[in-house]
Amino acid sequence: MSALERQVAAGLSVLLGLSAATGVLTRRSGRRDRKRRYPVHRRADGTLVEFAAHLPDDARYVVLLEAGLGMPHEYWDWVCAELPGDAGWFRYHRPGYGLSTPRPEFALREHFDLLDELRNAHFPERPVVLVGHSLGGYLAAAYAAFHRGTDRGIRRLVLVDSTNIRQVHRTAGSAPDRWARQTMVLERIFALTGLGALRPAANRRRTYADEVNRTHRAFLSEYRSWATAHREYRASQDFPELGDVGVPMDVVTVSNGLASSAAHRSAQAELLDLSTESEHHFVQDAEHESVVATREHAAEVVRVIAAGMRSEVEEVRDAR
Repeated sequence: MSALERQVAAGLSVLLGLSAATGVLTRRSGRRDRKRRYPVHRRADGTLVEFAAHLPDDARYVVLLEAGLGMPHEYWDWVCAELPGDAGWFRYHRPGYGLSTPRPEFALREHFDLLDELRNAHFPERPVVLVGHSLGGYLAAAYAAFHRGTDRGIRRLVLVDSTNIRQVHRTAGSAPDRWARQTMVLERIFALTGLGALRPAANRRRTYADEVNRTHRAFLSEYRSWATAHREYRASQDFPELGDVGVPMDVVTVSNGLASSAAHRSAQAELLDLSTESEHHFVQDAEHESVVATREHAAEVVRVIAAGMRSEVEEVRDAR
């Protein structure tokens, strides 16, 4: 090996060492911050579910927020901040994310049971608006459909640039599908080497408050965050198509970035078929991530949520 090659090898070793050390420090501080900031719900089997909530006694309804694939619940921070004073909110981590205890596989029925348990424990008998982003949109819609006609507490559904499961099935085995799988494998490698802390997969513009930016970055540098995301992605290939969700629904679609393609708009429009009372909204200049990650766009999402609940109250008043 020449002197130059030895210098390059030594330099790379130093860089990898610094990267790994940065990853360890980022994860440790992130876990400390998360334990300090967020409570956990303890289930009967001893497993934990991390959550955050604002549930005032006089809230007219509670917004139950379902996060997308591989995303921390705090990426809903701007949506929560913009909600009106008569709304409570509840967000959480699915098993394997954050402080929530992992499970070997993701199963829809187990997920529905978890949501039932969280509602009964923390905001029983409260009117609920289900709001989901990306894959979380499908999960919220599936939960509403599962309870169709049997749960009067679910009042409304809002899908924010949601996954269309038909599109997932149509693209299985395609180049985008293979790229998504490869990306999640790469992110696991980046997490192990510490590169995930130096080059986070999301929130690169650091659009939140400093403390949230820190926990967000630490979350994305965790190996198990990406292992969980990969597990959920694989499970989504077998998720069933949904019928009528049985509640009024709003579909919120971004109008900028790669997601604004004709195929994406068409897939979003298909979601309107999930409810006989559905309306389509577009957030101008928003991208798939920024629609909830920037305050301006999050405020647009909240306007849709609040307007839907106002119209419901007016309908009830008129019926009287």
